[in-house]
Amino acid sequence: MLFKLGWIDFKRNFLIQGIIILLLVVTFLAAISMVSAIEMKLKKYMVFKEDLDCNGIYIMSDMIQNNESHTLFRDAEEIKEFLPEAEEVFTVAKLWEPYVNDMQINAWCYSPNIINRLSPELEEGRWFKEQDNNETVLKAVVSHNEDGLKTGDIVTMSTPLTDVEQKIEIIGVLQDNEPLFYHNDLAQPKGDYRDFYYTYDYESEGRIPLFILSDSQILGNMNKQEFSYLNFRLNSEKGFQRQVTAGTIVIYPDNISEFTIRENINRLNQESRIHHTAALSDIRERSQKYIFKELNDLLPIALCTFIFIVVAGISAGVISVKKHLKNYAIYYICGMQWKQCLFISLCSSLVAVLAAVGLFLFSIGWFQVLGKWRNTAMQIGIWQMLICAGIIFCYVFTTWLFPQTIVKNTSANQILKTNY
Repeated sequence: MLFKLGWIDFKRNFLIQGIIILLLVVTFLAAISMVSAIEMKLKKYMVFKEDLDCNGIYIMSDMIQNNESHTLFRDAEEIKEFLPEAEEVFTVAKLWEPYVNDMQINAWCYSPNIINRLSPELEEGRWFKEQDNNETVLKAVVSHNEDGLKTGDIVTMSTPLTDVEQKIEIIGVLQDNEPLFYHNDLAQPKGDYRDFYYTYDYESEGRIPLFILSDSQILGNMNKQEFSYLNFRLNSEKGFQRQVTAGTIVIYPDNISEFTIRENINRLNQESRIHHTAALSDIRERSQKYIFKELNDLLPIALCTFIFIVVAGISAGVISVKKHLKNYAIYYICGMQWKQCLFISLCSSLVAVLAAVGLFLFSIGWFQVLGKWRNTAMQIGIWQMLICAGIIFCYVFTTWLFPQTIVKNTSANQILKTNY
């Protein structure tokens, strides 16, 4: 009964309530956009958070060459041997001119620590797992493509530089524009965790698919003499040529001085093309500032919109109660308790909230039907729902609290004497 009366009250103030509904939807969108942006940034940052808390350096380069042997570094273990103080090294090794079924591809070999930290979104299949390290068939995850490469395919990789071939089984296909660990040397360094990531876009890469290989599997099968064409330790003269490129993370013990780290960089830089270096501690600080910049930018907008909604809701409630005090008196004569009239305004606010939530969900559904939702920076998760629930509670509570003072300070007898 009260909800029905609230619905009638809502219809009588439809214009004001309609504006409030639209403002609520805008507030939901602003709040979800803000939380989603922070959540997405935090997700990427948290992948390497433990590493950024360590003493270390990030190196952006075209190539890194050993100034003693005058050869290119080809994997993380080589760099670790060259820098005995280093505890851990993260590398991407790029293969030279790889082809699959006479089709040009890009091929990256990730060091084991990168494989273990990444868990990218896939169109199909799966990411690498530890059991793959013991397999004698080389596994690969490929980028989104329109070349018919799919999970379960076994293809042959070759190169015109040498007369060798390698069988590869595809275990997963990445979503398009999925961020991967890599640094594009053409991109200006940002100084935060974004320098760790590269968005591999199939169209922008000239429709050339990417194959990601795991050095965990390649190096883990050395004793079995497997993958000798990809492991220079087994076949240094004949095989796929590879070089460490893009981004390299070097982690040192806490007691290593900054001077030693700088000396190591100078050693690496003598015959290398290093574009930029940054301490991991500096990247951590800049990353945290970048993540919460979104909060500083969007929070004032969301708060101002919410305050405007609350003021409009309170005004609508007060106007509605004053306008319908006569009706409340009639309800009282018909047997309704005077205090129950307080809940009519509350039910009217709930109708507006339900309408706003319905309109919001309809908008999301429509975007999904059009295929546009994935292109937005918004996601619906537990934190987003909690924020929206908090907005709803604050709005309903405040818009109900103020009108009740009018009802409490007025009696049904006073209303009846004034109007009749």
